[in-house]
Amino acid sequence: MASSEQVKEMFSASRGASQWDDMYKGKPSTFEQHIFTTRRNYALDFVANNFDRQSSILDLGCGAGPFVSELLRHGYQCVATDYSADILANAVKRIESIPCDRTPLAQSDCQFIPFASQAFDAVVCLGVISYVPDRSKALGEMSRILAPDGQLLITFRNYYNPVVFEPLNWLKGLFGKVIPSIHAEHTGEFVPGAFLKPQAIKCLLEQAGLEVVEQYGIGRGPLKMAGRTVFPEKVSIALDAFFQRCLRWFGLSSCILGADVVLYRCKKQLNSSRNGN
Repeated sequence: MASSEQVKEMFSASRGASQWDDMYKGKPSTFEQHIFTTRRNYALDFVANNFDRQSSILDLGCGAGPFVSELLRHGYQCVATDYSADILANAVKRIESIPCDRTPLAQSDCQFIPFASQAFDAVVCLGVISYVPDRSKALGEMSRILAPDGQLLITFRNYYNPVVFEPLNWLKGLFGKVIPSIHAEHTGEFVPGAFLKPQAIKCLLEQAGLEVVEQYGIGRGPLKMAGRTVFPEKVSIALDAFFQRCLRWFGLSSCILGADVVLYRCKKQLNSSRNGN
């Protein structure tokens, strides 16, 4: 199956597209819900702290709309796109009760973003880049549509999380056993949803004319042995909250070692060749 079709199938109604909507309902009861909700909340703070309600904002790869719906609810000018028509249907349901001047949702491929150059003050791309076959092209497109002083917030799953928090992965690697989520980083094979190496993404961002000015890690854990979590979900969530407090106390909030999700806040470089293209 072609890589684009793989991704479309992963987020189709037949594969449970509605689960991405359910992920944000109620108080998190699983570690995955916890990190997804924390990621969404960080993105909301990013917008609130850096942009006013007249700023143009794009939610690129909006999924079921948990981020764009909150922006609309708070009066921001924003639009959102996603590759999957099925998952966009869930986003439509989420925002249909929110008053807004126009329909803010569109289906598109982030390798070919259908907006003019320098159209947005901010682009927010949460957990999407690992599902894109040509990451360099997608990041170049994000740079192109950003205003000269625009900012990008991008997140991805961290290659080193399953290495740090599942010790048996070290032994699997020694004996040549394949771990799909991280094996792709060694072979160059495209695996949708693969965990990515932070430095590799940072290099691609720089090549696209985007400078990382802040980094942050979400989700230390869950500790696993033989593929099974060691602690109950609530304990893993509590431990992560404790680790985050410790990092803040010691001034290490930018540490991404072992984090499940890495967040990069980027600014468009003024000398970028994409500023006027």
